[in-house]
This record gives sequence, C-alpha cells and structure tokens, in this order.
Amino acid sequence: ITSFAVYNSSVETSSSIVGEAAYVNKYFDKNKVIDIEISLSEADFADMMKNPTKEEYKQASVVVNGQEIDHVGLRVKGNSSLSSVANSESDRYSFKIDFDQYIDEQSLDGLTKLNLNNSFSDPSYMREYLSYSLLSEMNIPTPAYCYANIFVNGKSVGLYLAVEGIEESFAKRYYGNNDGNIYKPEGQGSDLVYIDDKIESYNGIAAVTKLKKGSEDSLLAMIKALNKGKNLEKYIDVDEVLRYFAVNTALVNMDSYQGNFNHNYYLYEEDGVFEVLPWDYNMSFGGFGMGGGQGGSTTLYIDQPVSGTTMDARPLIGKLLENPEYKELYHKYLEEFINGPFSAEKMTMEIERVAKLIRPHLEKDTTKFFTMEQFEAALKDGTEEQQIQNNEAVTAKTQQNPGGFNRAQGMGNMLQGGSVIGLTKFVQDRIDNVGSQLSGELPTTGSVSEVLTGGFGGGVPGRQRPEGAMPQGDFPKGNEPQGNFPQGDIPKDM
Repeated sequence: ITSFAVYNSSVETSSSIVGEAAYVNKYFDKNKVIDIEISLSEADFADMMKNPTKEEYKQASVVVNGQEIDHVGLRVKGNSSLSSVANSESDRYSFKIDFDQYIDEQSLDGLTKLNLNNSFSDPSYMREYLSYSLLSEMNIPTPAYCYANIFVNGKSVGLYLAVEGIEESFAKRYYGNNDGNIYKPEGQGSDLVYIDDKIESYNGIAAVTKLKKGSEDSLLAMIKALNKGKNLEKYIDVDEVLRYFAVNTALVNMDSYQGNFNHNYYLYEEDGVFEVLPWDYNMSFGGFGMGGGQGGSTTLYIDQPVSGTTMDARPLIGKLLENPEYKELYHKYLEEFINGPFSAEKMTMEIERVAKLIRPHLEKDTTKFFTMEQFEAALKDGTEEQQIQNNEAVTAKTQQNPGGFNRAQGMGNMLQGGSVIGLTKFVQDRIDNVGSQLSGELPTTGSVSEVLTGGFGGGVPGRQRPEGAMPQGDFPKGNEPQGNFPQGDIPKDM
C-alpha cells in the first residue's frame, strides 16, 4: 500500500526534528521525576484556590528542573476534572504555566506553555504517561511529557505529569517550521460534520496559533471533503490519522473524538492537509467508565470504535473506514500495535519500570486521590469488590455532606469512573479481543443502538457516565454536543 511506504519514509524525518528541541532533552526526561517549584503571592494563591473555576492567571516565578524563570502566568485548568475537584474537599487541581503570558516571546528554552496534570480519575497514575509513549512509538506527533513533583510556595502539592502545550513551540520542534495552523476542537463543529459554508458555524474549532492566509478556506474544504468521503488524501494525512485511531481504539480512549463529547484532540493543518494530534489520556485504558464493567471496557468494536454516538456523526473515522483500502491499512496498524509496542511482554515491563520510578514519590504524596493499595491493584487486575466498598463509602459521605466528599473516605474512587480494570489485565484482555476481531473470530461491528447507549462488543450493553462528566443537557453554553446533522443535508454542489 502506497500510504504505508509514505509512513515509513516520514518516521526518520519526524524523529530527527523532535530531537532538536533543547527543552525536550533538558526538562522532559522520561526516566526521572523532576522538581517544579512555583512561587507567587500567598494572597494570589489563596484566591486561586478559593475561585478555581475562574481559571484566572496569576503572576508567578517558577524553577523547572533547576532553571528559574520569572513573571510567568499560572492558573488552574481542566473541565469536568476541575469542577469535580472544586466540589470536593481536595485542592489538587491541574495547572497551566504560560511563560509568555506577561512578557511577549518569553519562553523556557523555547517552551511557551507547560501543563501540570493531576492524574484525575487514574489510580495507576500512568495511563496518560503510557498512552503518550505508545502514541510516540507509532510515530504520531505527541507532546513531550515527564513526571514532576510540584511545590507551591515551598509546600509539596504532589506528583503530577508535566505535559508540553500544543501550540507554536510544539509545531516548530516537531515540523521544523511555523507554516501550519493548530486548532483545538471543543464545541460546535468539533465532530467535523458538515453544517454549511459559514466559518462561524464551526466556532467550536478554535485556532490555537495565529492563522495563516487562507486557513479558514482550508478548514471548510477539509470538512466538506470528509463528509463526502472523496479525495480525502488531498485534505487529510490519511496514514497519520489511521495510526492515531488504531492506537486510540486499542486503548479504548473514549473521552475523545470517538466518544459523545467529541473533544480532547487537536488538528494540525499545513498546505491544506490535516493531521490529528493526541491530547488528554487520563481516561484511556478503558478508564472512561463505559461498557458495563470490566469485560465491557476491553471489547470495543474495532470497525465501529465509537460510544454514545454513531460513525456517521464522527466522519473523521467513519468515512475513512468506509474505504476498503484505508480499513485494511487501519487493521494493519492495529495488528502492528498489539504485537509490537502494546504487546503483553513489553507493557508488563514498562508498567513495572514506571511503577518503580513513581512509587517512592507517590508514597510521600499526601494529596493523591488514591491510596497506595489502590495504586498497586490498578497496575494489575483491579478489583470489583474494592469499587463496591469505595462507592458505598462515597455515597455515605455524600449523604452527610452533599456539597462534597472526603478524600480519605474514597474520593479517588469516585473520580475513577465506572471501570476499575487494572492495567495489566486491560492490556492482555484487549490484545485478545482485538486479535480475535482481526482474525474474524469476533465481529468488528455491532448494532447502532448498542454503540449509542455505550455498549461495546461481547454482549456487554449499557453505559456508565464517568464521575465528574456532565449528563446530557448540562453542557456549558457553546459546548453542546454536535454530530446530529444527517449526511443527506450536504449540498450536491459542494
């Protein structure tokens, strides 16, 4: 297949460009836990903790792995995770550091934004770390990341995952230029279903970088072509997008474009051709709490890899898999993934390595959402009994104090969502399931009603809404779910 040859030839180019960024080697050592020290006025920090949902920047100084930089912007960040923590007794928020918020073009050796993620809903503390590593091994443009102990005004805040922001600095280090555009879809139009020829109709596809001339026309042209399902190679890097969906599907990462919130991804466009960039993987490895229990979280159909929506409402994957050649290549990448980077042997070794790296730091972390016993269980099989006990504790506490719940009595388990399958078990079960679908032993698609209700393959219907996520109808203004436009509404003269 021609596109596979293109994929192989592009790997060396991308890899060499990634290695040129000074800040990647200096600050994102995946074999170490670095220290990040933040200093700001006590009054500003108190206000930030009191009013987290404002997401208001405060001026601060930071020391990242020994390098100090002053006059940076600091704010809390997050969506459902932020509101869930804000409504609890915890103050373990995720943070964003903007190095050029107050001083134009200021950076940390080229890095302009740094995200500090709190491992919300992840008792293993490594879903996102492992996911980015696996995506990178499949040569998908991936942000730099590493573990970091965070200190604010000399006080330990906990063990976080530091993740490079996806904006100009990312594009420059990965693509070697600043000729492209980056978008973050989050709201109207983020499903990429055609609405009309007005760019305002897609106001949920927000530009992250300063748009180049003709960029709006390129976006509209891509959406039109995508929904018609023709000449896709002219507008989409089909090979890269198929690799992205192969990994995302294998990891059952449904808090993404493939779920009913259709978010947590970026688009990169250059010369009218679009790629998908991965983002926010703390709910991967079946952690979105969908599929009705441990079995359901590993049985997602590979040719119908959506939940709470339909393939027609997700054309970026739906239209690609309608093409037999693309589907064959997608299957090839799934097979390559489960037999290579995601193999049980490699994943077992990597899980053990990362656990050894972070365990001593988690033991000292007094703000963590989960206990060390839950951490150890999450590395292996996970336990259903533990979930029942913890849910009872949370329910009891919530009845006593409807406005919040106590971390010591099970807050972390509440945040974990419906699925408690451990990493090792997930890997083995998912490999078996994907392998059986690829071989024809199991079906690769199911009924529309099954995926609409969140049920996966293997006869496990039902959907459990992840804790902290919003029920249907409670979306913030401007972030209502899209994707219900019938394909037949596309004008014939597009």
